[in-house]
Amino acid sequence: MNLKFPIALLLLCAACVQSQEVVVVPVGKGSYASQPPDPSKEVKAVFERPLYTLDDKRALPTNGWWTNLLVDKFAGQLWAFPHQIKANENGIEFAYPVKWNDEGRDPISDGPLKISGADFKPQDARAKTWGDWTLTFRQAENADKYWDVTIGRGIPYVWLECKNLAPLIQSAIDAKFFDAQNAAIKFPYSGDQIGIEYAGRNYGIYTPDNTLFVLEGDKVKIQFAAGKSYLVLCPLPNKASLSAFGKYAYAIPRDSKMNWLYQPEKAQVTTGWHLTTEALKGTEKNSIQGFLPHHWRDTIHNLKFENIGYRTPRGDMKCAIGTDFRIIYGFNGVPPFLPAPQKTGLPHDFDAARMNDYLARYATREKYGGDTYWGGKSLLQLGQYMMAAQATGDPSLDKLRALLKTALTDWFSYTPGEKAHYFARYDKWKALVGFNTSYGSEAYNDHQFHYGYFTTSAALLGFLDPQWLKDYGPMARLVAKEYANWERDEEFPFL
Repeated sequence: MNLKFPIALLLLCAACVQSQEVVVVPVGKGSYASQPPDPSKEVKAVFERPLYTLDDKRALPTNGWWTNLLVDKFAGQLWAFPHQIKANENGIEFAYPVKWNDEGRDPISDGPLKISGADFKPQDARAKTWGDWTLTFRQAENADKYWDVTIGRGIPYVWLECKNLAPLIQSAIDAKFFDAQNAAIKFPYSGDQIGIEYAGRNYGIYTPDNTLFVLEGDKVKIQFAAGKSYLVLCPLPNKASLSAFGKYAYAIPRDSKMNWLYQPEKAQVTTGWHLTTEALKGTEKNSIQGFLPHHWRDTIHNLKFENIGYRTPRGDMKCAIGTDFRIIYGFNGVPPFLPAPQKTGLPHDFDAARMNDYLARYATREKYGGDTYWGGKSLLQLGQYMMAAQATGDPSLDKLRALLKTALTDWFSYTPGEKAHYFARYDKWKALVGFNTSYGSEAYNDHQFHYGYFTTSAALLGFLDPQWLKDYGPMARLVAKEYANWERDEEFPFL
């Protein structure tokens, strides 16, 4: 590795963690540990894992379509749809699936275009910046030789911004090349776009003006004129669309943001989608953006679909042109608990005595699970039994409420030396992890439903014990933000 290369490999090691004092961090009347006090080998493995990012200040998302990039040296498969990108030690592979596996559930990524650089050997792939559905990652050989790759969910283009690189596009020896008039190209060719017909697919290649395209065997070498150096790739629905897709190929997204407004009185959630774009050439800043069936089916929206579409595992993706889009969903809310059952006069009717027996026996329990999965289930069960007792006026209510209060207070408080029932901070990742962990939760598996148990049970207790909610609500809020952060802060990753 070039030691002058300014990108430091981010390493979190257990030795570093253990060299610092574990302190109690107060949150309301609750608290958490500043770091895991007694990390297991699984926790140490998380800390010792290298992180492939150029931004060590941002909270790192762990459940996104691209976030394997953060822990995989060359990113693995990144499904942006309608295409897939795979980074490797030579560059990237750009796949556009047109058929599916035998089970019909996954597209097959055969016949990719292989994009490399003349004498280019990237060390790895690192996240540079990201929005809500867009990503830019860098593949660098050193500080003066790299490209930045930008992709986005539902956006058909892939942008490569090059520094001191001459890209090579490899397809196959029998590939055909065409221009905007659908005429065959004779190499060497000078211009700002060419089409490639290869493996039953058509691609558009877009570049700055006066770029020289040279065919060498099964590779097209791209030589930029003086000025900007970038390459844009795009799967085309057909050969005739090369020029039409070229109109929007130069509007590179620099950020993407989704926001929402919930109006209970209208039973609606309005979502807004915004792309911040930069025109690499010309003045066109609108982009082609795809939307899946759950965006446009049975919703109110302003999506003006062009005659552009792609297939995805979630159905047909229709494409609109612009930078701002709005979708309105109907939402009537979710009942937090069920009302008291009533007698109906039907067979096997509700039996109040039987319900009383169930509640009374459950209220004799004093133990609850020691990890965030089974322990979380214990909390939610307690909350559900408590609300059933409240709805039916059952005498077990006070005992069930006290049991849930004891358990949640235990979980939401860290006491030095305790072995379970607490949360600890992963500061470098900007995360909060419950201990004991289970089913891989120390490495971010399934936080959304482990901690959802805590959020729901805390809300149920808060219905009946406002003082407890005032005291421990701030800690409950922190646990909820860990997996579903609705605020754009750097305490946790957004959403």
